[in-house]
Amino acid sequence: MEKDKLEHMPKPINILHLVYKLTYGGAERILVNIVNRSNRRFRHVICSLANPDVFAETLQSQAQVVSLNKREGNDPRIPWKIASLCREHDIDLIHSISWSTYIDGYLGGLMRGFRRPRFIFAFHGKTISDLLGIPHRRIWAQRLLALGCDAIVAPSQQMLVDYSATFGVAQKKISLLYNGVDEKEYRPRIRTEDSRAEFGFTEDDIVIGCVARLDPVKNLPSLIRSFARVNEAVPKSRLMIVGGGDQYDQLHELVSLLNLHDSIVLTRMRADSANCMRAMDIYILPSLYEGFSVTILEAMATAMPVLAGRVGGTPELVEDGVNGYLFEIDDTQEERMAALMIRLCEDAVSRQKMGRRGRERVLEKFTISGMVREYERLFTILVDK
Repeated sequence: MEKDKLEHMPKPINILHLVYKLTYGGAERILVNIVNRSNRRFRHVICSLANPDVFAETLQSQAQVVSLNKREGNDPRIPWKIASLCREHDIDLIHSISWSTYIDGYLGGLMRGFRRPRFIFAFHGKTISDLLGIPHRRIWAQRLLALGCDAIVAPSQQMLVDYSATFGVAQKKISLLYNGVDEKEYRPRIRTEDSRAEFGFTEDDIVIGCVARLDPVKNLPSLIRSFARVNEAVPKSRLMIVGGGDQYDQLHELVSLLNLHDSIVLTRMRADSANCMRAMDIYILPSLYEGFSVTILEAMATAMPVLAGRVGGTPELVEDGVNGYLFEIDDTQEERMAALMIRLCEDAVSRQKMGRRGRERVLEKFTISGMVREYERLFTILVDK
């Protein structure tokens, strides 16, 4: 009987996920959520080209994490190491996340010969240097690589269109797979919870929050300068920025220059972003570019109104005037941000109403279970065909 049962079980699917560094970022968190909630048919190996940090500890499954100790710049050893991993783990599918793993992952798969794994490239957004102009050689490289990809994935309709236009890849070649969020972990604050005390906030404070990598593309100096106007108009307003990155010292100096030590908290990177969000009343993300922000989804699930730049896939999440407000990223952005923050600080009823609508939207369309189901469906179709 047991033998018959085993014979009818589908063959396991072995997946190699490639990231530049397994660290606390949006794309990496999506990956960890997929792996942690995966069906038992899927066996996962996560390959971090650079050494992973403590974020690797958030993996709850039996997934293996491998570091390739990539050298700075081009490292010709990497494709060979990826090919070796494919042989060692009998990999059926390579899931390459972001441009930094694309070429190495594709070449490593080719080196497997007739047992070449299926190949998926996941486009998760642009860096600040990409916004200044993508080199022509990279555009042509991605155009050529797309010919051999089994699938390309984008997490929003706008990103799908953007990728197609930028790299000359037919839209029908790109699959739309929305990100999802854990609606149980990211939930509204219960009245008896005191999630504010450790940050020095009182119940009377109105906390505006942002969870982001401290990177130029997140436009955080503009947020701090804008908040200075808000704090002058609404003395009980507070700003909390959660995240680590190279801009920490610059942001800290700006807070000192504006004499806002008592009103702005920079927490550095934290693993408990859900707890941090429950300390907030309003969420803001002023990024110069966003693909499809995971933190906006998390803020919506926490029942906060969201203020965000009208960029990338953000308008597919934030409906202006319904679950938050959108503003243009231009020369007037700091003034616009300040006006919207002040408006919500002074209107508790709107905050609650917009927050409730945001959570309803997440439950309807952006749950983590729905996201994992769609990824597993794509993995299965590609490997079984």
